[in-house]
Amino acid sequence: MDKHTPDEVDVVKAIMSEEIVVAGPEITVEQLAVLMRHAKVTCLPIISTQGKLLGIVSEGDIIRRIRGIIEPDKPSVLGIAYYAKMREEEAKVKGKTAEEIMTRKVITVNEDMPIKKAAQLLLEKKIKNLPVVNNEKIVGILGRKDLIHYYIKTWRFTEE
Repeated sequence: MDKHTPDEVDVVKAIMSEEIVVAGPEITVEQLAVLMRHAKVTCLPIISTQGKLLGIVSEGDIIRRIRGIIEPDKPSVLGIAYYAKMREEEAKVKGKTAEEIMTRKVITVNEDMPIKKAAQLLLEKKIKNLPVVNNEKIVGILGRKDLIHYYIKTWRFTEE
């Protein structure tokens, strides 16, 4: 049975991409860009030698690094968090390795999360990919393309 059929339980594990490309924290930004292009992926999970998820680098992270673009959030009421975020962003655009430009606070899901909930998370957080973890180790990636594939296969067209 194809793991992407509508007869499967509607959880992340049923539709996530299990063939994932990962990188270590020491890889350079240039190597990241080449690897992403070659592997045709939009993000790279950054893992430790033990396989623990440390962070994630997206296409946006690489573009911001190459172009030196700082992407500020809206200032907070207190302003302290805003300026801390700005310092972090400034350091990221100067980074030379995955460890220096990766997003460390990665939003993840587990394999048993309902697909609808994961889709909502992608939309609410305005992200394109969710690493799927089990015991802090990455076991898959759920991306927008996986959701589109799933919805196309499960759509039921009705006559009005």
